[in-house]
Amino acid sequence: MSEKEPSEIALKAESLLAGEFNRTSENVLYVAAFETKTKHALVLERCRQDIYLWTEAVFDRVPTELQGFLKKNYAKDAPRSSNLNDKNCKKLKRGNPVNYWKFEVLGDLEKFVDWYNTI
Repeated sequence: MSEKEPSEIALKAESLLAGEFNRTSENVLYVAAFETKTKHALVLERCRQDIYLWTEAVFDRVPTELQGFLKKNYAKDAPRSSNLNDKNCKKLKRGNPVNYWKFEVLGDLEKFVDWYNTI
């Protein structure tokens, strides 16, 4: 697999997210963007070997058992992936604080998704 092809785990994660959320961008190689029914944004990185997810800054509300999956908090002006842009996800682009998460297994992502769907 080249770095430009979605990984198997990312494709499984994308399928899980597509079953729970509304897709907000189509045919993007590196990311898959979604939003909840309450309009909270999240973006999956498709070409990684683990599950990497960008969300709105919600860490202060996340349950304790999910806090360990946070990889990094980004302040609103902090540099981040260029794939977080007007085309793919305006709410997560530079100018907005965001959280960056890493999940190694789908079960952990499912727990996070169940919670994110409630906010």
